[in-house]
Formats: sequence, structure tokens, C-alpha cells
Amino acid sequence: MQELYRKDYEGEFIVTKSVIRGGKKHQEKEWIANPIQNQHISGRAVCIADGDSRANFPIHHLQDHKGGLLGKLRVQTYGTGRVADEIICNFYVSRNQSALEKCIETQYTIHTACYTSTSNCLKYPGEFYLTPYKTLGSDQLLAAWIACFDGHKEIFFIGYDYIDDQPTVDEITDLMNTYKGTKFTRVSSGVKTNQFDNQTPEDWKWCTNFSEMSYTQWISYCDIG
Repeated sequence: MQELYRKDYEGEFIVTKSVIRGGKKHQEKEWIANPIQNQHISGRAVCIADGDSRANFPIHHLQDHKGGLLGKLRVQTYGTGRVADEIICNFYVSRNQSALEKCIETQYTIHTACYTSTSNCLKYPGEFYLTPYKTLGSDQLLAAWIACFDGHKEIFFIGYDYIDDQPTVDEITDLMNTYKGTKFTRVSSGVKTNQFDNQTPEDWKWCTNFSEMSYTQWISYCDIG
């Protein structure tokens, strides 16, 4: 994984068609320019997944989050999975066909920049955004990676419960080690200050730019509610 940022990204070619002519493979390509100029004040993002630890989180407050005086604490939201059924995120990541078709049917894509793979962008032209550099990984990793790519320097994980999912643990550990200038915080379902659940992978705790925060600490810190 490389440390890459949107400010340096102009776009990229994608293969739209492959044909065999004269025994040789020929590819037709199309240039996809960078369609998004993401401007944010606070440099804060929250990545939301489907883990049980977010069951009692009022994530609907994030949809209309003002971020205090002059919006200085406002966070941008990067959702995955069933989050699209609950709130309108700023950004959403999915490669699941059913989820993508539902986004189209409910007109979710009108309000949210939805990222997916090259094949899905070609299948549903004009509906979705290409994941920059065709980066691979779980949807949860890609949501966090795009938040880094957009230049956020504080990224919070909600519903990121992967203590038993080593591949996801490894790829997000790699992300944190790549973007060393970014602070990553997993928000725990614990209510009291310094009260954490047991869903934070040990590998993440070894990263010097990672920390945990209780649910109530996070609400106060980001002025949620």
C-alpha cells in the first residue's frame, strides 16, 4: 500500500472492452477524470461499518451534524454495508450487487458519492464512482482508505468489530502503518470514560497512531447530538 492523496490525483484509465484479434489481446480504454474535489474544514472523518458495537450509537445524528461553532468540528461520513439503510452518508462504499441496485432504486446515489469497482461502474453507467487507483480490499478498508486519500487527519471507526477477522485486521493495520501522519481511533461501545469493549484487535493497539475512545467520549469530542 502507498500513501496517496486526492490532491495529486487527476484520474486514470479503465479497460472498457477486451477483444482477441489475430491471436492477440487488444484492450479499449477510457480516461476517467477525478470527479470529486473534497473540501473539509475539520479534517475529521468517521467510517461506519455493521459491527454490533454500534447498535446503540445515534448515527442518525451524523447526517445533520453541524460541528459546533462555524462547523469546525464537523465530520464527514464514509459508510459501508447496511449503513445506507439508516443515514445518508457523504460517501458510501460497496461492491455488493444487491446493495448497489438498492442505492439506485432508492435514489441514494443522488445524495451520496457511492464508490465501487470498475466492473460495477461499467454495469451501471453514471451511477457510481470508481474507487481511485482501483484499490482492492474489503469495503471497510476501502472506506477508511478513501478517507485517508481525501486528506483527513483524524479518522474514527464505528462498528469496526474485527477481532475474529484476521484478513481485515491485517489490511487496516497496513493502512495505519502507511498513513502514519493520520490519527485513527476506534470508538468503543463502552459508555464510561476509558471503558472499552473487547472488540479492538491487538494488532491495532501496537500502531503508534491508533487509540480507543468510549462512546460518550467521542460524542463530546466531536460535538455529536
